[in-house]
Amino acid sequence: MLSPSTSVVAIRETVFSDLGNEVAILSLRSGRYFGLNPVGAYVWNLIQEKHTIADICSKVANVYDVSIDRCQIDMHNLLSELLAEDLIVVEATP
Repeated sequence: MLSPSTSVVAIRETVFSDLGNEVAILSLRSGRYFGLNPVGAYVWNLIQEKHTIADICSKVANVYDVSIDRCQIDMHNLLSELLAEDLIVVEATP
């Protein structure tokens, strides 16, 4: 379901706060709290607007000096978790 051309955006039913390099997220849908490390926080801030996974990986690779291949694996894992927790919406593109 998640491919480089997939677009993702954070749901609006959250409250979140930057905590230094990390971010704490409260889902207003579930009432659960979530924490993200610095890279996750960077991605969370990016996906407040719709981005493709390829675009996210490009930005993360530039900021954190990681290969695109490694980034795609890590983004798949992170975004799959966020999707499972109902924190993002995905749009597959043809």
